[in-house]
Formats: sequence, structure tokens, C-alpha cells
Amino acid sequence: MQILFIVSLSIMLMSMWLFLLEADHGIDHVESFAVAEQMSLWHRGAHDRCIDVGCAKGVVDPAGYLAPVMSAGKIVGRGYFTTRFDTASNLLVTYMADGFVARGNVTPARVAAALRVKTGGQTTQVGFWNATDRIVEPNYSYGLEPTAVVALPSPFAGTVLKDGTPVIVSKLVP
Repeated sequence: MQILFIVSLSIMLMSMWLFLLEADHGIDHVESFAVAEQMSLWHRGAHDRCIDVGCAKGVVDPAGYLAPVMSAGKIVGRGYFTTRFDTASNLLVTYMADGFVARGNVTPARVAAALRVKTGGQTTQVGFWNATDRIVEPNYSYGLEPTAVVALPSPFAGTVLKDGTPVIVSKLVP
């Protein structure tokens, strides 16, 4: 009987310890998924703007094409995300600013993983910017099939992306 009590107590303590570890891990994922959601909505707003009124080479401001809750919030005007369009390749690229990546539990790897799960790669390419090879490397997280490798000119539409930055890429049809 005492052995059964000791075994049960040990299992209970291990379960509580694992639960606490998962709770911390869950916070990291929730914050990263929230950032990925905001980033994808920012990209979608820029995409809609380019389709609606066209885009010149350089920075695309999606402010007028964002959901009202985003437009009224603190995201617009803070420079957390930047979207640029390249007229030669018709590529629209959204990436995170360095300052946002450093906030709380949000890291480039977690955001890129969240983007991969969210987009699925059907309409956009997501991953990390590899500055050495000048490509967006696909993200292989969660056992899903990777998105395609996308080569970008560097500098892209007037900027040099930081190595390891989470990136969303869409090709606009002229």
C-alpha cells in the first residue's frame, strides 16, 4: 500500500511539473501566433492595396486596407512590420522589424513557425531570410510540407533584410 502511495505521489508531482512547463511553452506560442496573425493581416492589407490601386517600387503602406481594429490600434505607425514591393519581380515582401522581434517571448523562429502553420504555403511563401544565399528558406516546422524556396534580389526594393528575419512573400500577377 505504501509503495502504491509513493508511486501515485511521484506520478502526480511529475504531472504537475510537466503541466507547468507546458504552460510556459503555451504562452510563447500564443504570443508568437498573435504576432504572426498581425503580420499576415498587414501583408494582406498591402496585397489588397497593390491589387486595388497598384504599387510602386519600395515601401507599401497598407494602413487604409487594414481591419478597423488594426488601424485603430498601436500597430499602425509603430514600424513593427514593413512591406516592400519590387516592380521588376512583382514580389511583395513583408518582414518584421528588429525591435518587435526582441519583445517578450516573441522570437523570429517562433513567429516563422506560426506563420507556416497559419498560411500553409498555398498562397504565399513563408520562412526565414537567408542573407548569404539571398533566399527565403522554407520553414519545416510541425511536420508540414515546406513552402518553395524563393530567391530575392538583394537589396530588395531598397532595403537589406536581416539574416533570420521571418518573411512573407507573394507574387502579384500584373
